[in-house]
Amino acid sequence: MSPTFLASGESHSICQSHALLAIAMPSEVTDDQFEGHISSILIGKDLATTSLKEVRSELEQRLNLSPGSLDGEKEKLKHMVAAQIQKIQETAPSRRSKGRRKEAQEAQEAQVQEAEPGKASGKGAKGAKGPSTKERQRTSMTRKEFMKKAKAITVQIGDKKLKATPKQFSTGSSGFMASTKVVIEVDGVPLTLQCGLNLPVIGSKEWRD
Repeated sequence: MSPTFLASGESHSICQSHALLAIAMPSEVTDDQFEGHISSILIGKDLATTSLKEVRSELEQRLNLSPGSLDGEKEKLKHMVAAQIQKIQETAPSRRSKGRRKEAQEAQEAQVQEAEPGKASGKGAKGAKGPSTKERQRTSMTRKEFMKKAKAITVQIGDKKLKATPKQFSTGSSGFMASTKVVIEVDGVPLTLQCGLNLPVIGSKEWRD
C-alpha cells in the first residue's frame, strides 16, 4: 500500500485537534477534585511562602489545563486553599522548628526581660513591700521537677488556640514554648503567620538542676 501524505496545513490541523482533545476544561473538574489536588499540593510545602498563583499553576499542570485556564476560578480556589491550610493546621501535630528558626526563637527568649513588681522607677518602687516575683520563685522547684510535673498549657491568639509545651531554654530558664502557623484573612486574602511563643518562668534561671 502506498503511503499517504498530508499537506502541512492539514497535518497541523490534526495535531491541534488531538492537543485540544487531550486538554481538560475547568468546567469539567469537580470541587472534590480541586480540593484533593490542593490538599496534595500544600502538604509538605512551606505555607508561609506558597502563593495562590503557585497553587493555581500547579493545579493546571496536574489537571492538564493550559496556563491561565484557572484564572477565572481565582475566588473559588482562594477559599479552597484557605480552607485546606486551616485543615492542615488543625490536624497536623505541632512540631518544633529546627535550625535557624529554633535559634531565632531562643534568641528572642534570651531577650525577654523578667519583669518584677517593686522594681519600677518612681514612687511605686519606694513603696513596694515584700520580695519580688523573682525572689519568691527562684527556689520554687528544680529544673528537673518542672520538666517532670509541668503540663502543656493553652494560649489563644484571636480565635486560634495554641498548645505551649514545657521547655528548658538554652539561656537556663524554664517555661513553655509554642510554635505553629496561623491563617488570617486581610481584605479577603488568606495570610499565613508564623507564631512563636516563649514563656519563661520568672526566676527559673536561678533554679538548681
